[in-house]
Amino acid sequence: MKKTFLFIILSLLCWNFSLAQTIKINNGILVCNGEVFKIYDNKTNIYDLLAEKRHENMFFASNEKNYSFLDTCHLTYVLTFEVDKHLLKKDIIRLKFDYIDTYAKIILNGKEIAQTKNAFRSYEFDVKKFLKKGTNELIVEIEPIYQKWQAVNSDDFNILHSEKRAVFRKAAFQFGWDWAPRQLAGEISFPICLTFEDEKEYLRFASVQTEAISEEVANMLLTVKTEFLKNEKYNLKLSYSTSDNKITTLDLGELRLENLKDNLSLFRFNVENPQLWFPNGYGDPTLYEATIYLYNKKSICLDSVKTRFGIRTIELSQEKDKYGSEFCFIVNGKKIFAKGSNLVPTAMHKERYEGFAKHIDLVKDCNMNMLRVWGGGYYVDEQMYNACDEKGILIWQDFPFACALYPASEEYLAEVEAEAKENVLRISSHPSLALWCGNNEIWEGWGNWSWDKEVKDTALAVENYNKLFKQLLPNIVNEYCPTTDYTHSSPLNGWGRKESLTEGDCHYWGVWWGDSVFETYTRKVPRFMSEYGFQSTPNIKTVNKYFTLPYSKENEGFAIHQKHNRGFELIDNRILERFDKYNTDEDYINKASYVASEAFSIGIESHLRALPYCMGSLTWQLNEPYPAIGWSCIDVDYLKKDVYHTIQKSFAPVVISIDKFSNQDTIFIYVINTSWNDFNMDLSGKITDCDNTAIYSFEIESQILPQMQSVCVLEIAKKDIGYYDESTTKLEVFGSYKDENDNLITIDNSSYFVYPKYLKCNKE
Repeated sequence: MKKTFLFIILSLLCWNFSLAQTIKINNGILVCNGEVFKIYDNKTNIYDLLAEKRHENMFFASNEKNYSFLDTCHLTYVLTFEVDKHLLKKDIIRLKFDYIDTYAKIILNGKEIAQTKNAFRSYEFDVKKFLKKGTNELIVEIEPIYQKWQAVNSDDFNILHSEKRAVFRKAAFQFGWDWAPRQLAGEISFPICLTFEDEKEYLRFASVQTEAISEEVANMLLTVKTEFLKNEKYNLKLSYSTSDNKITTLDLGELRLENLKDNLSLFRFNVENPQLWFPNGYGDPTLYEATIYLYNKKSICLDSVKTRFGIRTIELSQEKDKYGSEFCFIVNGKKIFAKGSNLVPTAMHKERYEGFAKHIDLVKDCNMNMLRVWGGGYYVDEQMYNACDEKGILIWQDFPFACALYPASEEYLAEVEAEAKENVLRISSHPSLALWCGNNEIWEGWGNWSWDKEVKDTALAVENYNKLFKQLLPNIVNEYCPTTDYTHSSPLNGWGRKESLTEGDCHYWGVWWGDSVFETYTRKVPRFMSEYGFQSTPNIKTVNKYFTLPYSKENEGFAIHQKHNRGFELIDNRILERFDKYNTDEDYINKASYVASEAFSIGIESHLRALPYCMGSLTWQLNEPYPAIGWSCIDVDYLKKDVYHTIQKSFAPVVISIDKFSNQDTIFIYVINTSWNDFNMDLSGKITDCDNTAIYSFEIESQILPQMQSVCVLEIAKKDIGYYDESTTKLEVFGSYKDENDNLITIDNSSYFVYPKYLKCNKE
């Protein structure tokens, strides 16, 4: 007990000793076209500042058109800060930027100190020789990317003529997407930090990953990053605790300088009687708090660093089977059904933490357990990963490459290597991290979209792809995050190919791009669905805030928010299948929402019924950065769309599913249990006519629902129902069971036999 107390005291002293002094630079102005904007409260984005000055909502009606000129504008940030004389005596003075988008020149007290060209990296510069006592001036000049983009000769890079953006390390969606406008003006993130330190031995970073677990022990891998170590002996110690505040201290042994690469060193340690981290719906996401201490040969604590970790194993299984090959996540030795969505940026420019926090709460409440960070945006920040760690939300992390062929020059690969090393190492410790993926839809585009006819040299294009996605990125993942799997692209087969349904993950867009009926989802069930969906409008409150009446494609104040070139047509086709007509305004909003909800319910239930053949369903998309008519279930103001509630119900641990499409003569009733527990369920159901009179009914008592299984509990032959009119009848199914905590859970599902326009009961 006495030793433990002394160790804690020494540790606290070590922690205080290692603190650096920091000046946060967040005061100044932004100059654009000679117009001056004051920066305040970390508001630095020119679009927001200009909108505020104009007293208008940038995305209301067609206002966004008034901001397109910013694409071609030079931006100049002019920032001032004070430095005391004693700080200038520090050995190390660094200027740190979390984010600079994209081409920038950095000038400190009249001297250019650096240029940048990658929005996916942080930057750190030694500025000791540039600083002075008193007032200092920092200028960041952002060069517009628009002219560079327009001037790109695709053949010089052997890329697609239609996707010249690929030569820039900037978020792809900002060049315009089918759910977002083009907004190319750059920015910097605030605050900018100026740190002052004495040159001494430092621990800069620590990452803890799980290598293997058993009931008794977990084998853990610790990666530490050091700086300024001398040619002498050092030792590391580690202390960790869980929510019960029990502290365990381990001596990790000697840090050997000769083994360091990139100032990184690896250590292994064991955790006895580990408390495991589980995804949402499968257990508690238990987290450990850890501190790593650096000691010299005299047993003096030189520095310490804190981190957090969870103990779990996650494996992507792609085992061959009689159908092809599965695509399934195994967590702590057991298969899960991945329920989730695709995360796109939460704003048109760098993500907002408050947005992530709200989204992750909504993700958990929606019964989701996985998000795919789509490759057309950014690497997301620590706050989002921390929220996912705490809520049990698995992350499939795309590298930021999407829907284009990318160059692979030495200069380009060097930038990618720098950004990938930084972000892989940063993210590696998070227990929510489930998968690294090289890109979004590039392999599919090459094999399925006739890209070979657009590119100058097909052999070089394949070579470039292999350098990026089959060599550089997997090698970095293997070196810095060896416990996490990697796949080079999503999907591996396009939705028009037979293999897309039998192996790997699938982006199925036959229902949207292909204009197919929703029932197509029941026939196109893959091993893992990682993209699919249907458009709807935002929440009615958001519609009323950003759109103008009438809600019609003839009105620019409404239509500009539809960025897909066939969006209105495809929505209309499905609405008019189900309704004789729609009026503008709320009638259109309501019917579009109804249609989209039906699409998601049919799609999700088709995937669930196919369990364990299909082991994942990720909707497109979770959120949006812009008030769009789009595929999201949460709109730009973090409000739930109608489809959110549909998805929430369909992703419950146990669901009832009615299949009326597989056989025209028979109705199949399924109960799907995606939990790790067996249940007994009582079921009942009835077919009723217009006045709610039952013309057919059934009861099933104590139906056994085995874990991770889809069970067809009843087949109803239509000939056994007796005479009935499909235009006047409705099927309802009810179930109840006790969960693992002995709580009584009731579930239900219902279905009409015809589209609303054919109902004679007038029940739209």
